Amino acid sequence: MKTYRACSLGCLVGVWLVIWPVVGAAWLDNRERPDTAEVVDKVHRQVATEVVVLGRQLDSLFGHDEFPADDAGSLLRLGGTVLVGEGDEDFQSLARFRLAVPRTEQRWNIFLESETEDLFDGRRHDGRGETGRGRPREQGAVAGLQFLHDFAEVWNFDVDLGVRVRWPLDPYTRVRVRRSFPLATWELRLGQSLFWYERTGSGTSSEMRWQREVGTGRLLRSLSEITWLDREQQFYYKQDLLVSQRLQADRGVVYQVGVRGESEPNHQVDHYFVNARLRRNVWRQWLFVELQPELMFARENDFAVERRVFVTLEAVFGDLRALD
Repeated sequence: MKTYRACSLGCLVGVWLVIWPVVGAAWLDNRERPDTAEVVDKVHRQVATEVVVLGRQLDSLFGHDEFPADDAGSLLRLGGTVLVGEGDEDFQSLARFRLAVPRTEQRWNIFLESETEDLFDGRRHDGRGETGRGRPREQGAVAGLQFLHDFAEVWNFDVDLGVRVRWPLDPYTRVRVRRSFPLATWELRLGQSLFWYERTGSGTSSEMRWQREVGTGRLLRSLSEITWLDREQQFYYKQDLLVSQRLQADRGVVYQVGVRGESEPNHQVDHYFVNARLRRNVWRQWLFVELQPELMFARENDFAVERRVFVTLEAVFGDLRALD
């Protein structure tokens, strides 16, 4: 409990340190001459918009939810991934369906997706339960209803109600609030979510994301996340650094370095990894091939290097404008 309180206090201090430069800059802007302030604001908005647009374009190309494009429409993604490693092979099908109810300020999505993240990113710590590193303990699907509301241009709120489709069924709910802060050439996004799963209980997750454009068509991103599971009385830590680049209109690459950790039996690193994702639109606008070589260093293997490669073929149906 002391650790939890100390972490909460640290999070509050960290949030204040992030917000204070914005408040201070706004106060200084009010002291400037109106003409100067207007010019600065115009340039600031233009840079911030370019960063957000570039991020959404890259997210749409790679089709993942780490940095979701909130304005994406109805989509169906189908495919499969083959894992080839040192003395190890695996295959997992991919499926993700989202039906977007006609656009309003308050939006509803109906979704159905397979659980595939464990194959790519080691353990999952968002309340769905632990699996072995890189090996799905059991495959299944998630179905539910999502409500989204934009309070303002920089505030996002969403609620998920759903069930993990396996036996026994595992109903869950999640509430998430996110806030974006444009800071000079950077965009900062803070997020807080509360969740409950029948199988693993309640928990909370705090995340901080930084991103900025570095060169033409290239984006630098940092993702920090802490998740608390109340039933386990344990924290899980996640830190990723990514560089994404759209090489051409039909292809892109993401370089990623990541580390995962946990607080019990003591604060320690579980594993870290380095990978590169090369994705290309190979036919029309809806068929994609992705190649992901990766080096994994896990505590259970005394951090000895494990080499593996993922090959994915994916077809996309629906609102293809979301991929533009």
